[in-house]
Amino acid sequence: CIDESDINVDIYTGRNNTVKPQLVKYFFFKQQTAYEFPLRIVGSEMYIRSQVGGVLLVHASAEAPENWRYVDNEIVAAECLEAATKHPGVKHVFCGHVHQQTLYYRGTGRGLMRFTPTAGVPVPVPPHRQWVGTVGSVGQPRDGDPRAMYALLDTDHWHLRFEQVPYAVADAAAAILATRGALPASFAHRLEVGR
Repeated sequence: CIDESDINVDIYTGRNNTVKPQLVKYFFFKQQTAYEFPLRIVGSEMYIRSQVGGVLLVHASAEAPENWRYVDNEIVAAECLEAATKHPGVKHVFCGHVHQQTLYYRGTGRGLMRFTPTAGVPVPVPPHRQWVGTVGSVGQPRDGDPRAMYALLDTDHWHLRFEQVPYAVADAAAAILATRGALPASFAHRLEVGR
């Protein structure tokens, strides 16, 4: 169980406040309906970063989150991990933005290795190694599968379980369209096709 006081979240708002208006609307729509922890605006860059114990959560790469860089290969994952581990005690970093599920880990060599998880199967992620996980997305998938993707980290046993579950995609798309332009209609279409 994580106490709200254990969560530190930073949200940054675009270079010179030039974030695309639909992204700001989407973010604040999500903030008002989904997040249960306190959010704050800091600086002049928009991105989300949170540290809970030895785990760093970041929307895009921890290496330069303001650039919205995709963590989609071993090289970028290594740069992300290097930046994340500059935070004291961090051994695990979990990213979104890619909208796909992948796990990168440092084995006995210097480089990171890529692992594609199977939904529902726990993966050992002991803290004596360093890890980067892209956990997928609840909505807006990029793999052609409209199911919601997420991951659960069990810090008692240090297992990470990736999941993919069906949800009411048509209802979610209808809710987006009901915002009457506060969220782009293209977001609704992406939910339906999984791309």
